[in-house]
Amino acid sequence: MLKATSANCTYHYQKAKNVSKGNIVFIHGYATTSMYHQDAALEFSDYNYYAIELPGHGYTDVRQNLEFSPINIAIQVVDWIHSLNLDEIILIGHSMGGGIAEMINLYIPQKISKIILVSPMNSSIDLSGLFKKKKLSFKNVKDLTDWHKIIFKNPDRLNLNNSDNENKLESELDYQTKNKDNFKILKKNIYSLKNLKNLKFAERKNDKPTLLIASEFDQVIKLKNLMKVFSKKENVIISVFKDSGHIPFMEEKELYVKTIKEFIESK
Repeated sequence: MLKATSANCTYHYQKAKNVSKGNIVFIHGYATTSMYHQDAALEFSDYNYYAIELPGHGYTDVRQNLEFSPINIAIQVVDWIHSLNLDEIILIGHSMGGGIAEMINLYIPQKISKIILVSPMNSSIDLSGLFKKKKLSFKNVKDLTDWHKIIFKNPDRLNLNNSDNENKLESELDYQTKNKDNFKILKKNIYSLKNLKNLKFAERKNDKPTLLIASEFDQVIKLKNLMKVFSKKENVIISVFKDSGHIPFMEEKELYVKTIKEFIESK
């Protein structure tokens, strides 16, 4: 995966091995990076793949004249897309990135062909709920491993918490510590009435062919809430994964890749 900068945004990309079938743009979630998705991304070798590092997440600066919020992140991503002259985009958004993907579609619908929402932030967000109250601050490796038990159905299966991955855990702890002030501000703006209104509007305006990937054991974005928001939308196909938590592309990678390829290639 190559790394570059455009419109003051850092991103990773890989060109299609042969003639490209299209452009995939991946939008990562809150307090993560695009590298979480890299193993799955390598399976889309028939496509040009671009994964932006969102502002305030360690690699792209926050614009000082804008409130650090999902809608303004979406605006910055739109500028980045324009800078690369991308069209016919298949937009994949995970968690917070899912909500941002639908906001991006508000600004450049002419550039978006299909949208894939993976455990997405959505208008069922509980403004007084668990994750608003929970402090996502990690003081040590144990805090991280406890968090893994929430976001994954079976973290042991991924070998994330064993001694062989101690360096990776220390690196993740360092990343979270360095960016904790930005994450605190962003979390406040995620759990705001303004963001809720923006999400509702973006969902209502999205008429693109859309795939929703939801996970039965997701403790962050509840399946029942996703169904309330998306089940009656005629443009949305819903695929429920049975053996993963909040990050299905890590726990059920093969099914994830297969499901997305079938959706992309369908007429």
